[in-house]
Amino acid sequence: MGKRTLEVVDDGSWREFLSASRAVLSLAVSGCPACRAWREELEDWLRDGPGWGGARFGIIQLDSPDASDFKKNNEWLDQVPGIPFTAVFVDGGPRTSLAGGGVARLERRLESLSPATEERAAAATSTAPIRQSGAVAPPNVNQT
Repeated sequence: MGKRTLEVVDDGSWREFLSASRAVLSLAVSGCPACRAWREELEDWLRDGPGWGGARFGIIQLDSPDASDFKKNNEWLDQVPGIPFTAVFVDGGPRTSLAGGGVARLERRLESLSPATEERAAAATSTAPIRQSGAVAPPNVNQT
């Protein structure tokens, strides 16, 4: 599997990013030491070329003026327990998440998304909770 990069996601790209078949989005704010450390850890991990079914990995700076549309259209952000926070989306729907960092923790979350798990999740309601955080995803993250 080829090397991956951490994409910068903003108001111009978040809808398309989250509509990917598999997307891993980290939420961060500037000036946050934990966010910076998680970003560095994630970038190092991605450089080593891990695979997860063609997933896209991205980060959005919530305090950027280029994230206002994302924040306005994703009310579930109010329930995020802390930053950094990473949400995993499959076919546009949230499947799992983690607060804080830790590549090993992220890998366990990704491994838990077997095809059987994904089928059960797809059958669940579109407002299924984002696991571990208590945050509830919007009914349709691809709304315009």
